[in-house]
Amino acid sequence: MMRGITIIAIITLAPPALADDWPAPTQPTQAELACPAGTERNVNTDRTRCLTAEGVLHGPWVRRRASGSLKESGAWHMGKRIGQWVRWDKQGRATWASTWNEDLLSGHSTMFFVGTGTPSRDEMFWEGQLNGTTRDFRRDATVYALRPYKDGQPDGRHLIWNETDTGFHVGICFRGGKALWQSHDLAEATGRDCK
Repeated sequence: MMRGITIIAIITLAPPALADDWPAPTQPTQAELACPAGTERNVNTDRTRCLTAEGVLHGPWVRRRASGSLKESGAWHMGKRIGQWVRWDKQGRATWASTWNEDLLSGHSTMFFVGTGTPSRDEMFWEGQLNGTTRDFRRDATVYALRPYKDGQPDGRHLIWNETDTGFHVGICFRGGKALWQSHDLAEATGRDCK
């Protein structure tokens, strides 16, 4: 005769902690601002950029304030934004960082609380559309909202806690941009079918 074993698991559902799965933006070095072969550096009052002989943006690009501090940095490939683009505050901290490919947002797009360098929102894009989970953060860098997207539309279980404390606010199930149900009860919002 076999004896059964009962396993009891206690799970506490709370907003997930900050995941550091994206690189913190850093200001470009002089070496990174070197123009590629076949282009020429073009400097005007607030911008430094590289241009082909035809006048097409190609290579690193920076914009500065009148004080000389960096305002925005990024890169172009034959007239299209590529790689990481960052906007900077006057103290040199990132206020927004995004990843581009072929002039379309593709990858993380992260906004930061002013003056802190702490993320306020992180979104995932693919070919210019939201694809993946958007995360909203409190000032202490803990997540208070998870919102999945597919092809630019809300899709899946959106969970939102209170912004000022850890109490649960609402769960909403979306499919193809349409809300199917919502609940203010955490157990129901996480246990209810969302297909």
